[in-house]
Amino acid sequence: AGKTTLVQGVAQGLGVAREAPVGSPTFNLVSEYQGRVKLVHADLYRLNHVSELDELGLWEAAEAGAVLCVEWASRFPDALPDDQLEILLGPGKGREACESRRLGREAMLRATGPRSLRLLKELAAAESK
Repeated sequence: AGKTTLVQGVAQGLGVAREAPVGSPTFNLVSEYQGRVKLVHADLYRLNHVSELDELGLWEAAEAGAVLCVEWASRFPDALPDDQLEILLGPGKGREACESRRLGREAMLRATGPRSLRLLKELAAAESK
């Protein structure tokens, strides 16, 4: 779906060194990268119970100012912060499959609180420049 590619773009935007191997944290569950702002990339797919989230230290990292990119966060919706910027990835629309071997992708951003709404507005303003 493009999750790792999206996180690679976030890492680049945060100033993580290009040589840093930003990949999927499927097996180690959490990867951290240092840039202008720390990036924490987590994959919750292999977790079996919400109690396992506490061991990952995600909320502490966020409180310390890190940007969190969390794959499969929808597995534990009640454990997530009320205010979050959700990025939903899906197949792109308007492209014929025969045009290219590479399928188009589309991202929808959804703010769930005041801070994430402010971020969404800042992104929209930057995009319109």
